[in-house]
Amino acid sequence: MDPDFTLRDPHGTGLAGEDLTYESPLLETLWDLVRHGELDKAIEVCEQGGEPWRAATLMGGRRWNMPGLTTETLEEMGGLEGNRKRALWKKSCRAMAKNPTLPAAERHLYAALISDLPHLHPALETWEDLLWANVQYKMEARLERRWKELGGFWQEEDRLLGEDAEFAGVSMGGMDDIFAAIGAVQKTEVQ
Repeated sequence: MDPDFTLRDPHGTGLAGEDLTYESPLLETLWDLVRHGELDKAIEVCEQGGEPWRAATLMGGRRWNMPGLTTETLEEMGGLEGNRKRALWKKSCRAMAKNPTLPAAERHLYAALISDLPHLHPALETWEDLLWANVQYKMEARLERRWKELGGFWQEEDRLLGEDAEFAGVSMGGMDDIFAAIGAVQKTEVQ
């Protein structure tokens, strides 16, 4: 009934035995689903597993979208989708990814959702994982830059939250830059 109790008292009793046993495989499943682009399935797993609060935290990863503005009339257009306050959600996820009191699997899950490459690196075990994470990182940085160029709502959001320094210095280079970054990783599984 209180999903934050372990954060408020990290030296407390922690999760009960059955909950603790369930937590690790759940986080591994969620990581795997997010890693393979199955955010909606990850949300469904949380809801079916009796953790709607965790499903809600994952839902923040949906990008805000207004479908149909270019090809359909207003009558045919569907409703707005995603998280318009995604920058605030990302700031919260970054705090979770950095929180040493959370299990590593949970930190990695939230780092993956926001493409927080520095905090995601410990979870990346294969060359494919590194390629995926680096491509996601570049894509997220490009989206951030484009939203800033568009101004409007996103400009106001930056003013209120402060600019996300994580993506401010990301090179807009291509695959050659990604392969160079992967080549610099000192893991034997990747070489």
